Amino acid sequence: MEGYTSPAVLEELTSVLSNPKFTLTNQEIDDAKDYYITVLVTVRPRLKLNIVKENPEDNKVLECVVEANADFIVTGDKHLIGIGEYRGIRIMRAAEFLRIIKGSNSK
Repeated sequence: MEGYTSPAVLEELTSVLSNPKFTLTNQEIDDAKDYYITVLVTVRPRLKLNIVKENPEDNKVLECVVEANADFIVTGDKHLIGIGEYRGIRIMRAAEFLRIIKGSNSK
């Protein structure tokens, strides 16, 4: 199983982690981004979407997973969770994803 990211998603990650509420140093933010780059496959979406009207930034995630032909989006984002599924890609919280993975590993 592979995870995916895109330059736009990595940019969003950096922006979110830069929020003062996380009290992260620039080095910690860079380390987190580097970790994602190391463990995830980076795709470059060709398609621009306008599905999530309430938070257009979330469209970056959809663009990434469509390009990657992914099976799931695992997120806590309420706007994405509210969609439930897009182009056959299931959108779920981490707990649901872990139940699915645990079930598939027990067979």
